Amino acid sequence: MNPDPLLIRGALVPLLRELSRAQVDAGRWETFLATLPPDNPWRQVPAPGEWVPVAALVACDEAFIAWSGIESRRVRGEVLAELMFGAKVDEGARNPGDFLRGIHDFWEANAQGLHVTLESLLPGEALVRIEANPPDPEWFPTTAGSWFRRSLELHGGKDVTLQSMEATGGIRYRLRWR
Repeated sequence: MNPDPLLIRGALVPLLRELSRAQVDAGRWETFLATLPPDNPWRQVPAPGEWVPVAALVACDEAFIAWSGIESRRVRGEVLAELMFGAKVDEGARNPGDFLRGIHDFWEANAQGLHVTLESLLPGEALVRIEANPPDPEWFPTTAGSWFRRSLELHGGKDVTLQSMEATGGIRYRLRWR
């Protein structure tokens, strides 16, 4: 695993925050925010270029789940992909291979302590390797896997399947689509 702490750009924090906010009405959301420390990244949203520890975001997630009783981890990656790409992918530009060819650069610009490598790309199949030091061993692979699956669908992949495999220093995903 990558020994560096996992950080993401502040620009992604509002998207992650929105995933939980959308599950409760505005009054309940404000009540929940008031329970968080003043410097919490969901309460004090960082500037888009600021780096935010993923550990702080996992803590936000856990606090929301404990407070609301709403479990959202298993769909977090899917909804995040939808918020990131759903309305932004031009119908004519939907190509899973093109999306995956740019995946390293995308995450290089938006995360520190995370290394994403497209190991192989064939028609309808790819191997992607992720090296990171996630603060929660379950949160990250679950979120990343569902994010990849939904992102490929949004970029034109049909019947997308994902197989995760342990890999030295990280995790490897075998992605298939038609």
